[in-house]
Amino acid sequence: MRETFEVVTVPRPVQPGAGILPPRPVQMIKCSRCPASDFIPVYPSRLPTDAVTAKFRKRGWHVGDVGRHLCPACHHAKRRSAPKSESPDMSQPSRLSHKPKSAAMSQSSRPQAKPSASPAASDAIVNLYLILSDAYDRTKKTFKLGWDDERVARETGLAVAVVEERRERDFGPLTTAGLPEDLVAAVDAADKAMVALAGAHVAFNAAMERAAKAHAEMARLVARGS
Repeated sequence: MRETFEVVTVPRPVQPGAGILPPRPVQMIKCSRCPASDFIPVYPSRLPTDAVTAKFRKRGWHVGDVGRHLCPACHHAKRRSAPKSESPDMSQPSRLSHKPKSAAMSQSSRPQAKPSASPAASDAIVNLYLILSDAYDRTKKTFKLGWDDERVARETGLAVAVVEERRERDFGPLTTAGLPEDLVAAVDAADKAMVALAGAHVAFNAAMERAAKAHAEMARLVARGS
């Protein structure tokens, strides 16, 4: 029986103006050979084990028995190093004499196993999913105001291509991808104008408060002189 994926809570990244957000529950998988880990966010209800297993396998994980999961890099390395079950035919020396050469050629042509993910890389992936869960609107298929793939990449330290690939695969596409560039630019300009207007409104209220205090002080001085 395969292991039910552990549900843990991980801290959300601190975002300017958002304050301290509560930890987010996730279903975690850990590699049994290296520090690599990955997770699936816990939705309104916990996903069935089969559904979580399918998601991790789609990402290249080998889901084994308890404590024997393998990340994509370690799984590839294990498959590459596994011995072949076919034994040589000793009755045909001509074929046997050519086998070492072909085996050497095959060994040299195989790709080298990718290095295992470092703890820092695993943390960056966790932060990526936490930020995307908050910054990407699954219903509208777009980022919330102030967010895009480039900002997510800056916040996590990951490459923009990695952010785009993970977001497309596990969250969804961007609806603005099919819109005319001038329309997208107009929407962006409108969003920036709204932010500037909000700032101007705050400054106007502060100026009005200062003017009211000045008028009150002037009235006090006039009453005092009379």
